[in-house]
Amino acid sequence: MSYVNVLYHKLTVLQFHGELYRDKTSGGAETARRLRDSVREQVAVMLPDVAQNEYRVVIKVFAGLKSLSSRTAADGLAYPGTRSLAFHFGEFNKVCPFIDFVDAGDDSRVSVKIIGKNVLS
Repeated sequence: MSYVNVLYHKLTVLQFHGELYRDKTSGGAETARRLRDSVREQVAVMLPDVAQNEYRVVIKVFAGLKSLSSRTAADGLAYPGTRSLAFHFGEFNKVCPFIDFVDAGDDSRVSVKIIGKNVLS
């Protein structure tokens, strides 16, 4: 079995629809499904040999939940609150155990979370 690992840093390349953020019942799950499907489409184009065989997609999204929630609310895409998107991203691994949202805390610490150690100390 092959694995395709995908890393998203601060959601800079992801565009989610506002209705998915506001849907408190299944918006996070639908976002995860769309993300997984999008990755699979890209794998089919970029890695056709892998796509022809059985493989798993492993996705980790790294971002600061507090600042992401604040920015999304300021844009009118989500309800106000410092952790308003926690439930949304918490649903990611309900769709697939290989799709995770990692709250890095402060946006400046995202790269520290990605490499797995505190390079500042």
